[in-house]
Amino acid sequence: GKFQLQITLNQAPKVRKLNVHGNYPLLEKNITKLIVLQPGTVFDESKIEESIQSIKDYLTKFGFYDSNVQIAWSLNKKFNVVDLMIHLKKGHTYKINKIDIQGNTVFAQKRLQNKLSHWGHFKTKQLQKDLKTIKKMYARKGYIKARVDVGSIIFHDDTKTVDLSLTIEENKKLTLDFSGAPLFSKKKLKDVVALEERRSYDRYAVNLGQDKLVNYYQKKGFPDPTIQADISKPNDSAVAVVYTIDRGQRVELKEIEFKKNHEIGGKKLKKMMRSHESGFFSRGIFDEQLLNDDRSRLEQAYLDRGFFDVTVGPPDLKTNKQGDRLTAVYPVAEGSQYHIFDVSIRSADTFDRQTTLKKSGLTVGKNFSAEKLNKAKIRILDLLQSQGYAYATVEP
Repeated sequence: GKFQLQITLNQAPKVRKLNVHGNYPLLEKNITKLIVLQPGTVFDESKIEESIQSIKDYLTKFGFYDSNVQIAWSLNKKFNVVDLMIHLKKGHTYKINKIDIQGNTVFAQKRLQNKLSHWGHFKTKQLQKDLKTIKKMYARKGYIKARVDVGSIIFHDDTKTVDLSLTIEENKKLTLDFSGAPLFSKKKLKDVVALEERRSYDRYAVNLGQDKLVNYYQKKGFPDPTIQADISKPNDSAVAVVYTIDRGQRVELKEIEFKKNHEIGGKKLKKMMRSHESGFFSRGIFDEQLLNDDRSRLEQAYLDRGFFDVTVGPPDLKTNKQGDRLTAVYPVAEGSQYHIFDVSIRSADTFDRQTTLKKSGLTVGKNFSAEKLNKAKIRILDLLQSQGYAYATVEP
């Protein structure tokens, strides 16, 4: 026997727009961005419940509990699109009543309570900010490993108030100092070693801070700093870290020179570098790593001009008798400069090739570079797409 299989394909409707109604306390855009079904996406009714829960969680974070959220939808059959209507009724709020804090000895109880008490209603988002503020207070006093944890949050529905319980573990106090000849401020050097940021004063963290100090001094023009790190424990509740600094001699980058650079002048090459030589109103800082990194920037300057065989060698560093001034000399092997010999277009489609070639900006006889080629591809694509070739591709 014969049978006939009939398949009917219906295009899934897409979401057209979102509308928010009700006494929501936040900007409409903050609510709509929580909706999984955004305008332009395929409508899937099963995702509505997920969007409702996202909005409820968001409102709870801002202190509105048991909010009522409903999402209705309507289908426009003519255009096969769906409009969503979000109806909100914000939940009730709670005021902070009691705040109990255990384990604090550094700060008065009242001072910490004031950091947690606010004029408005209780918000878990604000509570997290307040806990970070308290941790920073301890860190500024040297307690960089202090822990501040929420013990309990108790809601009272009859009075619409909330009681908070916090536990603080202060841990040991860090005393950080810099001796010898540091030159830079203590505050700056603290930021460099970043023990507070790492919330640690173990040997690994202290040694890492030592390496950061060496790197910092080198970038400031001191190529050979000597830094020693010592850890001691004056008592059971304290740790002392001392960095002893011998920064050595500061070296000035007096001049930058180039050898065998015939096609690009030294003045132009220097503009491509991040290292800077001394001038009338500035002092060049010697940073050996930066000078080596500048080699790739110099080579790129040549590549952009069609010198594909260029090599820039490591700089030859020449110091004066006193050892405080230095000249960096880069050896350059430019190689040949490549030029555009011919430009043509191959395509099965019919379009104005002459106009397209002109739009590309590629000119026979001019020097060639990858940057020029990429720009030409973009210009040609823009032109073709403006002429209706929406799926055009350009491959050199």
